[in-house]
Amino acid sequence: MNISVRYRQTRNLAAKRVVGKLAASLIKDNDLIYLEAGSTCYEIIPYLAQKKSITIICNSLYLMSRLNEMSQHQILLIGGQYRPQRMDMVGPNAEAAIAQLSGFKAFTGADDITIDSGISGSDVVTVSFAKLVLQRAHEVIFVGDHTKFDNPALYKIADIDELDYIVTDEAPSEQWLSAATQKSIKLVYP
Repeated sequence: MNISVRYRQTRNLAAKRVVGKLAASLIKDNDLIYLEAGSTCYEIIPYLAQKKSITIICNSLYLMSRLNEMSQHQILLIGGQYRPQRMDMVGPNAEAAIAQLSGFKAFTGADDITIDSGISGSDVVTVSFAKLVLQRAHEVIFVGDHTKFDNPALYKIADIDELDYIVTDEAPSEQWLSAATQKSIKLVYP
């Protein structure tokens, strides 16, 4: 499914802003972070102005439009095949570039997350790139509002035990609290 980033940005905006603020609290001065090209990661950006000397990796011109105001940080834009609807860079060149990097905290969204199927997406190209990003990261933080839970999408990105944190806008169900405890995943919510 190829839904435009501008449309996705308007859906559940208040919830995404809550998630963005909570996720930003996991970023420390001097961190090396990757922000996935999604609308929830876009809501992390306003809080980065309070951080010192972070390096931000992303593959999104949409995110870059907001990051451009952060001159105190180093920004690394991953190049590749440009997709106008999503305003992101993907494909072999983007994958080759991300494969050269490591040691970063990856903030990633997805179309859906379930306990049994993990995080998943509906766009095979995005999923391929996301898998590689998560393999290269030293810490993986899933960011998603409550609507992302328990509706699996077509293509699997990762199992939930590959996640270090899940950041969301509402208290998760008892089933999620139990699964997170069993798998040593830290849940962050208001």
